[in-house]
Amino acid sequence: MLPLAPRLESTSATQPPGDTPPLSTRPATEGEESKIDLPAPTALDSFLEPLDTLLEIEELAERKMHFNAIVEGITSAVQEHFNLKRPPTNTTNSTRLKGLDTKDPQKVQSMYRWNRRKCVRAIVNSDSQRCNINKERVQEHFKATWECPDPVENEVPRHIPSPTTQDPPERPPVLESLTPKAVAASLRAAENSAPGPDLISYKHWREIDPSCKVLSRIFNICLKIADIPDVWKTSRTILIHKGDSPDLIENWRPISLPQVSNCSKCLGGFWQSG
Repeated sequence: MLPLAPRLESTSATQPPGDTPPLSTRPATEGEESKIDLPAPTALDSFLEPLDTLLEIEELAERKMHFNAIVEGITSAVQEHFNLKRPPTNTTNSTRLKGLDTKDPQKVQSMYRWNRRKCVRAIVNSDSQRCNINKERVQEHFKATWECPDPVENEVPRHIPSPTTQDPPERPPVLESLTPKAVAASLRAAENSAPGPDLISYKHWREIDPSCKVLSRIFNICLKIADIPDVWKTSRTILIHKGDSPDLIENWRPISLPQVSNCSKCLGGFWQSG
């Protein structure tokens, strides 16, 4: 009889066959790099540092000029990211794009998700008109309606009381700053509406700046310098027909579409809740 082979020693005698061997805990050798999951950079990350600089440095020469340049860069980056381009304005009523096709259920559903109010308005007022009144007449009418009147020159009183020597009381600011969480909550609650001249809507901001790191910094700089970027001071005004004769300018209602109204929405929500 042939002798049996010697028994093999095993360090895992109690381990059932077929199990996966334990993972090696040896340190990584030279040339091996551990992988770390890093968040993908967004289109606006490069603007965070200059915005922080404006927030942190108190005495900065030409701060408003730098602020305007940064916001203009952010606006251009968002427009380029979403490929936002305004259509040519030299269109007539016969050649301009038609409105929503209410007989196409897919287009109606898509428009409802994008802008609920506009969708309902297109269905109810499918025969909406375009104002054909002369532009100079329109400007003259609303300028006379909304322009501030000239100040009234009153006579100077004979006796003017002397100013008080006491300093006015110091009051805390109404609002120190807006947190990204508060701005994000306001942005989520905002119903998408027609964009202003920059073509950027709430939906675009929710997608490109979901945590509102950029928007909250912009709003806080506005609070700090008590001013807004120059590009936000322009708006696009459209005329909505109220009824009756469309040839009368009094039957048209102006609607202003500003660049960004989320800042005022955040402030209004804060004051109402406080």
